[in-house]
Amino acid sequence: MSKNREKELVSVIIPVYNAERYIRSCIASVLRQSYLFFELLLIDDGSTDDSGNICEEYAKRDKRVQVIHRENQGVSATRNLGIEKANGRFLVFVDADDQIHKDLLKIYMQAYTSNQVLLCGISNDLIDLEKEYTKEDIENKSILWKKENFMELFAKDYVNSPWNKLYDANIIQKNHIRYPQNLSLGEDLLFNLTYFQYAPTEYKLITLPLYYYQDDHTDSLSNSFRLDLFEIQLTLFGRLEQFLKTEDIWEEKNQTTYYRIYWDRLYLTTQIYQKRIKEYHEPEVIKKVTRMLSHKIWREVEQKCREYALMNWKRRLKKSHLYFLKKFYKDY
Repeated sequence: MSKNREKELVSVIIPVYNAERYIRSCIASVLRQSYLFFELLLIDDGSTDDSGNICEEYAKRDKRVQVIHRENQGVSATRNLGIEKANGRFLVFVDADDQIHKDLLKIYMQAYTSNQVLLCGISNDLIDLEKEYTKEDIENKSILWKKENFMELFAKDYVNSPWNKLYDANIIQKNHIRYPQNLSLGEDLLFNLTYFQYAPTEYKLITLPLYYYQDDHTDSLSNSFRLDLFEIQLTLFGRLEQFLKTEDIWEEKNQTTYYRIYWDRLYLTTQIYQKRIKEYHEPEVIKKVTRMLSHKIWREVEQKCREYALMNWKRRLKKSHLYFLKKFYKDY
């Protein structure tokens, strides 16, 4: 670690909402960091359980812990408040039901260079948090990615989340980058795409599993039902396309991955609506599926999938299923 970074302050921001079941282990994983120069911002977003009191307990024990209580406004507004209150040169976001490896901040600070964005691996096995890593381990598990290969990184699920990244606070503050508060899903991706517009064009991925992620996150797409889920997908992929074009990387290899994921995401959205219909038989959801299946985006994405030879037998089978659904719901 260079001398000019050995005491750089890192702000760890944790939005907290009704997380009493996990928050102690989450906070403990931050406080046991081998890198000592950090502040921990616990933003209590109007919790109705004992989360707020637990946060206060830790603030009394460790002067690096700050607690801010507020009325419930959602995770985006909560993270934004953390950004505004942070004093660190770097920012790290952690969710209240997750944990981080004891050397996460040290590894970040050792690996950081001003011309790269740092990302780390994610695990759902707590055993990974106890592993020890040498300098050689870190070097051997570090992969450099150019922005030209952005969609490959996206496809490996390293782009969307805020938890696996070291953010340069100067970039965020200078360009006033904030989480959009008008979305119930996908705000992380929009924040990251904006950040990547101003950040270095080379990404260093440290594939070591330094972040522990709870499998039962309720905000993952597979666990989500929202009546506006289809519209959210249109917004997210529209913004992603805009990013690729703005960065001049709207090339065939990126388009191929983009349309493959887009088609699969649209189909998954249909499946989520279908599951909801089977459980609750809500007329507004049935109408939503009918309108969704008639939307022009299907033709546009499918045409591109055919152009890039992406319509394999699985997607053709799923297309047949969509055709059946469209006929089935035509009278609604």
